[in-house]
Order: sequence, then structure tokens, then C-alpha cells
Amino acid sequence: MRPIGTMPSTNQNNSLVCYCIAIIVALTGFTFLSQHEKSIDANETTATTQHRDIQCKIESLIRTITDDPDEFGRSTPSVYELTKIGKPATRQLLQVLEEKDNAEIRWMAVRALKRIYAKQYGFIEGGVGWKSQKHYINFRAFWDSLGNLHVNSTFRECRAAVKKWYKWLDSQGIE
Repeated sequence: MRPIGTMPSTNQNNSLVCYCIAIIVALTGFTFLSQHEKSIDANETTATTQHRDIQCKIESLIRTITDDPDEFGRSTPSVYELTKIGKPATRQLLQVLEEKDNAEIRWMAVRALKRIYAKQYGFIEGGVGWKSQKHYINFRAFWDSLGNLHVNSTFRECRAAVKKWYKWLDSQGIE
């Protein structure tokens, strides 16, 4: 023990400094981890909220899928919006095909699905069309493999194709 009022030795000073630094690092590290965990929680909350918002938008668009058709009766604003949303709308569109025995609703749901996946295979909207014949052929092979849904598909044909679609979605990991 050192007498009261004397300065600690250099070794004791170094030990004390190291001890203080270790405490500061430990506290700062815990603070950093805590902030990092909060950041992860906030990101998960944001992602969950965005997912829920998209799902609500899809539900709303499906409710209005036959409203305000274009001059040819081939599409609606909801079909265009569902096409923009893309793959996240797939399961709910399939649900429509599986549950609704209404030809007009099924027709628009098929149109939306077809547009979503045609874009994936190289279809360019706005009157441009397919990038090439090969893109179209690849799309047709994909589409036919999943039951060849078309605007004149019966309710029974839709339900049979939907089963294939669900199996394919699951194999692709698409929610």
C-alpha cells in the first residue's frame, strides 16, 4: 500500500488508465449495440409496414379491378397499377381466380397476371411490344406450363391453373 497523499506508481497509473478505457469501451460498445438493435428493429418495422401498405393497396385495386375500363374494355386503371406492383400482387390475383366465379373479374385478374409476367419476359408496354420473338416464345412456354390462363378460361380451368401457379410460386420462394 502506498501512503496517503503520494502519487501512484507508473505501473499503477497504466493499470488505472487501462481499466478506465476498458470500462469506457465496454459501455460504448453496449451503447452501440443497443443503437444497432434499435436500428434493426426500426428497419423491420418499416419493412413490415411497407409490406402491409402494399397488401392493402393490392386489396383495394382488386376490389376495383373492373371499374373504369379503357375504350376497348381490355384493361382498367387497377390492372395497370397491379402491373406496376408486379410479383407481390400475384397471390392475391390468384386468389381472385380461385374464388370468384365472375367472368369479368377473372378476365381482368388474368390480364393483370399476364402483364406482370410478360414484363418479366421482355414485353415493353406503351405500344412497343416484345423485345424479340424469342422473348415471346419464352413467355408462352412459361405461361403454358402454368395452365395457360386466358381471358376465356372457365372457373374450373382457372382453379386448375391456380394450383400450378401456387406450386410454382412456392418453388420460387415468392410470397
